[in-house]
Amino acid sequence: MAFTNPADVALLAHRFQPIILNTATAEELLVSRLQSYEPSIRANMETHEELGNVDPVGYTSDAPEFSVTLEENVHSSNLDLLLAGKDVQTITAWNLADYINNGVITTYLLERTNAPVTTIAGELEFTNCVVSDIVWSWRVQQAITAQYTLLGRFGNRYKAANVIHTWQAPNTSAPGGIKAKDARLFLGGATATDRVYRLQAFTLRASFRAQQVPEIGSRNLAGTVTNVPQVRLDVEFAAADPQPDSTFFSTGATKSDYANPTLLTGSAIRVYDPNAAEGATVLRAWSLENLIVGDANPVRAQVRNMATKRYSLVVPKVTTAGSAGVRLFVGDIV
Repeated sequence: MAFTNPADVALLAHRFQPIILNTATAEELLVSRLQSYEPSIRANMETHEELGNVDPVGYTSDAPEFSVTLEENVHSSNLDLLLAGKDVQTITAWNLADYINNGVITTYLLERTNAPVTTIAGELEFTNCVVSDIVWSWRVQQAITAQYTLLGRFGNRYKAANVIHTWQAPNTSAPGGIKAKDARLFLGGATATDRVYRLQAFTLRASFRAQQVPEIGSRNLAGTVTNVPQVRLDVEFAAADPQPDSTFFSTGATKSDYANPTLLTGSAIRVYDPNAAEGATVLRAWSLENLIVGDANPVRAQVRNMATKRYSLVVPKVTTAGSAGVRLFVGDIV
């Protein structure tokens, strides 16, 4: 089709509405507090050349690969429950391993124009998606975020007359976001004495190492498979005293031995209700069954800057079979 001059100058993000469907549970969710939605199409295009010719002679492509990256202000557990295949209304505990699925996630992005009345312009659809990566992030003086990367098999854009959804009223009851001041990290236990201080940032990353599978004789991907998730907790402290070396490493009367990291059990992350008394009401929580330091920068001292300490901990084993080493909760850990 020929290009034409658009009726709208440009569209801002409030003209797009994200919806996610789990086809296995038939549960669909208008995603609240989403900060970004970015699909990617990789056609694996290859141009061809030949001996004796300075010009390219043609092109071919493989089955296209589709991915969608979403970033949400953490405010509830609804999106996590849907992606994990759990009932959003009734389930209060699930495992990281529950996010492994057989391509049952479909993402939609409904688009409207700038007209005063709701006028739909089209809808994006990416089907047969699996969860590839999840990154939960806490940074001082910033909203807590969750970023999800999904890999899909098919992608479409529907014209205005053929869209699947209608524009929905947004959620007006959930918090707009929760700042990191209402979150606490507990290492080597989950009680008040295990709380970590002087935290500047920490990130919980889960990589499911998804692999898209092409096949000979088909112009589409056969599907996507996911592996045992690799989990890493990256933590940054303001340097204030010998902590956390005395917890992360074998420590005697005279020193902490960097060659002998300590296995930390029963660690936890808690996010608290910002509208309740400080630290009183847990909205959601993560139980990290086992952690051990993999990489570390015990100090970073630089002129005119606050000295920091950075550690990267991994989940080397599980306590609860089938959990992948991380359990998640609506409310506090039980």
